[in-house]
Amino acid sequence: MLKKTIIGFMLALFAGPLSAHAEMPGQPCTAAQIGTTKMADDKQNIIACLLTGKTAPENVQEWKDMANTDKNISYSLTCEDWKDSGFSSKDACIKDGRWHLVYINDDNGKTTFGSLKEFKSYTDQGADVKNNDYNGDSHICQTVVWKGNLVHCLDGVRVQGEVWRNDLKYNDNKIGLGAVARRSDGVRVSSNVVPRSNGDLEFAVFPTPGMAFKWFVRF
Repeated sequence: MLKKTIIGFMLALFAGPLSAHAEMPGQPCTAAQIGTTKMADDKQNIIACLLTGKTAPENVQEWKDMANTDKNISYSLTCEDWKDSGFSSKDACIKDGRWHLVYINDDNGKTTFGSLKEFKSYTDQGADVKNNDYNGDSHICQTVVWKGNLVHCLDGVRVQGEVWRNDLKYNDNKIGLGAVARRSDGVRVSSNVVPRSNGDLEFAVFPTPGMAFKWFVRF
């Protein structure tokens, strides 16, 4: 008995403090837990975290199953099938820490999936937003702005031009600043500021309508 107690004490000493297990499968172990995890067969969902504490015999490390694993929770792209995916509600599915498709507009700006009202409720709660454009490329929205009944996905300002050239001169008109906004009415707006040789700045805006966009959120 004394030997087991000593071994248990040493394991607990190196393993760290007791911590509650994560609340939802798929979420990482907390910082206070041991970093080792068990993964589901699909290699996507964490199903257990290694922890120590008084709940384990003789303070020895034990695997703690994560909550709701018996419900076989799986990933859902839209969360429309949240019940079949094992979640308690659509909101719980949307907030599982992964990207979910919540809205689609066609090339005329009409809604083909989801609702702008529900989409806005997620952004009001602080969700990250990304946008898939006509090429299928994903763009993380640096800023999300709602104007009227439209959502604007704003890229960060970027430097454009050959900034790596070593023959740059003052007011080099080949270097400028640019930014892009993608809107739920199917319009992509590109804006550029370029310096001219006389020192003036030229500002240009290029709206491109007729684009179908897919919108995703992540908490």
